[in-house]
Amino acid sequence: MAAAVASGGDLSPPLRPASYDRTDAALLVLLLILGLAARTWIAIFFPGFDHPDENYQATEQAHRLLFGYGVVPWEFRIGARSWLLPGLVAGLLDPLAHIWQKPDEYLRALAVALGVLSLSSVWAAYEIGRRFGRAHALAAGLAVAVWVELAYYGVRPLSEGLATNFLLVAIALVGVEGVSRRRIFLGGAALGAAFVFRFHLAPALAIVAIAAARLEWRGRWLPMAIGAAIPLAILAVVDTLTWGYPFASIVTNFEVNVFAGRADLYGTMQLNWYLPMMIIRWGFAILLIAPLIIVGAAKKPILLVAAAVLILTHSLITHKEYRFIVPAIACLIVLAGLGLAECVAALDRRLKSPVFKRFALPGALVLFALASLAVAGSTEGQARLTAGRNWRDAFAALSMDPSLCGIGLVSNDWTTMPGYAALHRPVPIYFWDSLKHAGLQGAADVLVEERTGAGVSPDPAFSEATCFQSTGGAWSGVCVYRRPGTCTAAPGLELNAELIRRGD
Repeated sequence: MAAAVASGGDLSPPLRPASYDRTDAALLVLLLILGLAARTWIAIFFPGFDHPDENYQATEQAHRLLFGYGVVPWEFRIGARSWLLPGLVAGLLDPLAHIWQKPDEYLRALAVALGVLSLSSVWAAYEIGRRFGRAHALAAGLAVAVWVELAYYGVRPLSEGLATNFLLVAIALVGVEGVSRRRIFLGGAALGAAFVFRFHLAPALAIVAIAAARLEWRGRWLPMAIGAAIPLAILAVVDTLTWGYPFASIVTNFEVNVFAGRADLYGTMQLNWYLPMMIIRWGFAILLIAPLIIVGAAKKPILLVAAAVLILTHSLITHKEYRFIVPAIACLIVLAGLGLAECVAALDRRLKSPVFKRFALPGALVLFALASLAVAGSTEGQARLTAGRNWRDAFAALSMDPSLCGIGLVSNDWTTMPGYAALHRPVPIYFWDSLKHAGLQGAADVLVEERTGAGVSPDPAFSEATCFQSTGGAWSGVCVYRRPGTCTAAPGLELNAELIRRGD
């Protein structure tokens, strides 16, 4: 295998989709190990969260399914989200929570499990590259395995990450000539799965399907449509059982966020917001990645078209978040890998040097991995990797406190806390302002406050116990204050009741 990796120019012959030999298998296993190592590193050592949705639209609802209690956001009161994602997370979390009973441990294990699922995108990148040769397969697979953003979102229970996996798998299965109907059927199922987890990808998915099937109705469109119908049918059944009619979650989400403008309440950005954000997050690495994407696009243009459509369609939506374009980033990173192999091959043909042939591809792959590390180590990268870690640490400590009987949130922004999935105790959570207004401060024996710099206790009855500091960027701590004694009841003021009154 080492010889195969070293001989960049000798890996160029294109390979049939099914013709895996020992070298292919060994290289793919190596890439899967690298991808798993990158994802496990993030899952274990950076156990924060990228966005409240991964808590409250996924793990918190999975916790409710399994244990009967949790925070209920407005989406799961009106039916604007499908139960498919929480159901998948619950299926993973159930055995993990029995093996690791501490919430901080089972949440890290859940992240690793999601990282294992995301390795399907590493296989897909390798498979896409194999159509052009082993060098291209190796470079594309390594790019997806080690690129920090794909590893970061691969371990998070977000619909964008799961949709990314299915999108790349679909392109790998159907985006080539001469494949079997069974492969096209599986590719159609992957396209359908990408849609049910992230229906906003529909325009890009349609482009992929059209490019793959063209006018071959019986040979391609039919098996692809049958495959796509399976995940769509599952979504229809789940929505009917939970919200009353097929595809209710998509219809309600569209009505609330597009027509009623609910999503705009969480912030709006200008049309061209995504490209500057990519430049900010990639930093100087973009000087390497951007030219490689252009070169790689000549080999697999559908990836560039899909990425462009994804970015364009999400740019038209006024509420923007970087995670929305993770599927596009994955397509671009695969192109960068293909471009890397293509550049090495072109230089090899030009230089005709045995030394270059032996060391160029391994050196180029190491350079790409270093670019990913540079993105991870940048100020922006560290801010993302450490986001939410302070809250997770605070709730991990509270989950181990046997005397805990009530939590008061000093801030009214409840979305920053990790919820009952990270607490794993049916202890009531309140807004501290509501308790004070009702004169029921005794309902909480712990106050939790996020703050920057030094501070004092929000109430003289409470003393500062511990502050959990974020390790990225400026000092930002989550401080826990305690008072001795037991808790009184505060009926009607628990967090879920308050969220209903506020419409959150």
